[in-house]
Amino acid sequence: MTTLMFAPVESRPASPAFILEDTPLAELNRIKQSWIQAARDLGYHTMVWDVVYWLGTTTKLTGGRECKVWQSENVAIIANEHPLQFEPDIDSYLYQRSYTVWLANPTHQNHHPNKIDDIIFNSYPVAHWVWHVDDHTTKEIEDDLLFLPGRWLDAILVEAVQAHQAAQQHGMDSSEFVRRKLLTQMLAGMDI
Repeated sequence: MTTLMFAPVESRPASPAFILEDTPLAELNRIKQSWIQAARDLGYHTMVWDVVYWLGTTTKLTGGRECKVWQSENVAIIANEHPLQFEPDIDSYLYQRSYTVWLANPTHQNHHPNKIDDIIFNSYPVAHWVWHVDDHTTKEIEDDLLFLPGRWLDAILVEAVQAHQAAQQHGMDSSEFVRRKLLTQMLAGMDI
């Protein structure tokens, strides 16, 4: 498979491997922002969410909250969505939606009984995205964004088509459910 990485530009190396140890802070921030913008421009940030949302499994966390987890070989995504507060002026809840993509660290293989801990303590974060979402708007939380280009993205790109198909099927299944419910309510086929 061809590895998709960002094309190098003057202010953005193609991968973390090309960042030098003596790179100044301002330059590091410029590189980070250009990688985030490139991910946005290519739709990778939403593609990751779609893969974990449509293909991931729901896992209980300590305290009763749930998250979605998707894993393929050395790449894992942990995502969650939870209400932050009710916004009475728009009559809607404000939700926080976020994910972190983890790349397995081959030098850390300490197994934990909890799947989430196993991923977190044996991996590097390579992408992190946070949104605040209500019925009308979606806003990225800029300070919490991270997207490092690399081969880890290949596993997600392979699954993106399946995630898209799952989303379409869900839409068809939802429509069919509504249609059947309406047929039942309308006593379809009955001579009343």
